[in-house]
Amino acid sequence: MLDDGLLNIIDPEEIYALHIAPMSEGIITTKARNPYADYKGIQITLKNTKERTALIKFTKKLFLQLQNVSPESKFWDNKNLLDPNIGLGNPNTIFKDYITVNSNIAVKEGEDKITIRAYLSAEKETQLDSLLSQIKKKFKESDYSDQFLDSSFYYETALVLNDERLTLLTIPTISKIYGNEHVLPLYGAIPDGRGDDFALFQREIPGVYFLLGASNFEKGIVSMPHSPNFAVDESCMKTGVNYFTSMIIERLK
Repeated sequence: MLDDGLLNIIDPEEIYALHIAPMSEGIITTKARNPYADYKGIQITLKNTKERTALIKFTKKLFLQLQNVSPESKFWDNKNLLDPNIGLGNPNTIFKDYITVNSNIAVKEGEDKITIRAYLSAEKETQLDSLLSQIKKKFKESDYSDQFLDSSFYYETALVLNDERLTLLTIPTISKIYGNEHVLPLYGAIPDGRGDDFALFQREIPGVYFLLGASNFEKGIVSMPHSPNFAVDESCMKTGVNYFTSMIIERLK
């Protein structure tokens, strides 16, 4: 749509999105900046020498040391995202300030080079920016400094980044009209490495991405996206229309 010139036709000043989430029906949430974790693929390129076995082991260890979440942490159970004590709705949430590393680290050996790749995620969109220089520094200080060739990001999700001003304007609007109990503060970031194409629009237009609850736990309806038992309380369609219609009317004023 962007490549076909949609923005030249409609020339929008603001843009909004609404996505189903596993919260109770009637709840809406978002936050300034990124509601999802930043997710990148990182690669290190090394000389292929007779020390390659030790070199690969050293590099894998270097990757895994970037992670600051214990394997035994409740962080890894998605059900805890909604926990009132440690979930995303609590200022002291465990889903904050984290970096994770996928343990499935890929190694590709060529005649002259070795490429080692891993996937990383981070709660803040700036946390991963300094990792390339950190890794380079650690290599230069190691016994393998002569084997290091390069470090780079080779993949990244389109990260949703909510406009801070519009976020602060729209959340109170919905809260004022429909009640504070329906607007859940969001702390931290959802740590599943997903992005959204809406992020591509946000690069061109300031906007906000909201999460809308569609679960009814009493009826056993859990609206966890991309899961085999996904279900939805269809009342959320009316709720979403009401919230967004009211919010947009207030913005047009």
